[in-house]
Amino acid sequence: MADEHHGWPTEDATERLLRGEHSGPAAAPADPPEAAALRSALATLTAPGPAEEAAAREEEAV
Repeated sequence: MADEHHGWPTEDATERLLRGEHSGPAAAPADPPEAAALRSALATLTAPGPAEEAAAREEEAV
């Protein structure tokens, strides 16, 4: 079914992952390997690109 969410992180877990926090409850074991892969992908996607770095240098010059 399209609306089944079995295996998908909850909204709270997703928010914690986006903030770089542990994805489960405090007493939970370490994050699964998929969580580390997701954090790595998010870090890559949110890193400033060349255009943003150039714009920041222009701002500093002004």
